[in-house]
Amino acid sequence: MERRMRNTLPFAFDIDDRKDRNPAAAACLFLVAQAHRRRVTPLCVQLGSADRVKLSRADQHCVDVHADGDVRSMRLGIVDAWISSNHATLVRESSCWKIVDERSMNGTFVNGRRHHAAVLHDGDLIELGRTFFVFREAVTVPLDASCVMDGFTLDRPAGLATMTPALTERFDELARLAASRTAIVIQGPSGSGKELIARHSLR
Repeated sequence: MERRMRNTLPFAFDIDDRKDRNPAAAACLFLVAQAHRRRVTPLCVQLGSADRVKLSRADQHCVDVHADGDVRSMRLGIVDAWISSNHATLVRESSCWKIVDERSMNGTFVNGRRHHAAVLHDGDLIELGRTFFVFREAVTVPLDASCVMDGFTLDRPAGLATMTPALTERFDELARLAASRTAIVIQGPSGSGKELIARHSLR
């Protein structure tokens, strides 16, 4: 009897990625669109572990991480013929990030304006060649999350795919609980997707 009662205690699942047990805020760069492609695989790169990020043209999307002394560097290669081989660099300066154009052929644009150098703010739209990125200043991520997430890793029903690492971990936690006999209460404001989650995760 005691075991049965323990298994049916409700588990409260709150749709709020800020309530992750091991939160860490990290700057992230999201690849959101490419004008020369109808469909693009979304990409999220965490910048928290790097001091400099080189943005360049590549034969396939890739991320290389290496250390040069005390400087932690990252190279983000993007498939876009309009991006230069050494197009721009993201540089961490104190508590902010700056983007610097490296004399690229087609320029670096932030929110539609061409810049040689610009301090980035949360939500800024960055345009390199025909590729568009969104810079997010502080995205909540699990402490052990990978520095890169792409659309190929999002094996989820439509409506539950997310590029937010902390929310991904919450959905994984919910899927594990859904396979058990634990009663689950899904909480969240109106319009946050409670019914969608219940339909796909708890059936």
